[in-house]
Amino acid sequence: MSLHDCCPLPVTNVPGAHARRFRLGTATVVEVHGEIDLHSAARITADLDAATGEQDPHVLVDLRPVTFLDSSGLNLLHRAHCRARSRGGSVRLIVDQPHIRHLLHVTALGCIPVATDLDDIGDKVLRGG
Repeated sequence: MSLHDCCPLPVTNVPGAHARRFRLGTATVVEVHGEIDLHSAARITADLDAATGEQDPHVLVDLRPVTFLDSSGLNLLHRAHCRARSRGGSVRLIVDQPHIRHLLHVTALGCIPVATDLDDIGDKVLRGG
């Protein structure tokens, strides 16, 4: 199931990397777009910090629209994971690109649960059951 099927959002034509944040059930979705590198990471940080800053945050980071991810992006994901866990919550990634999944695996970020779409996430996470 696509995120846009259950929660359609307007099309954005924002140049460069950006994120948009919205609620889906009990989870906060941070949908990341573009190339995530040293120059663009700061644009994404605010959305991830807001999503992981609440108590018991359950955050889904949708990386499907990401076209490139370097160590700056990996650092953002690790930081979000640590912030959420320190507040009693969790971060789950939605990744359908094999090269990004491989990058997560070989850099030890494989400890963050990864799904290819919302069907892999399950109703329990989305509805808080």
